[in-house]
Amino acid sequence: MAAAPGRSGSSHSNVRASTTDANGDVYLAGSFADTITLVTTAITSTTPTQSDAFVAK
Repeated sequence: MAAAPGRSGSSHSNVRASTTDANGDVYLAGSFADTITLVTTAITSTTPTQSDAFVAK
């Protein structure tokens, strides 16, 4: 799941869509700038001052 850290400078994260499948798995799609942590994996955007997209299960 996406962490929603407090805003700091140009960093942000937004979940734009979410759904579940028949097994109860959760899927998220959204955007972020700077760094976002999905469960235990940190992802850093290619250009920290601009948004990148993510899809997570």
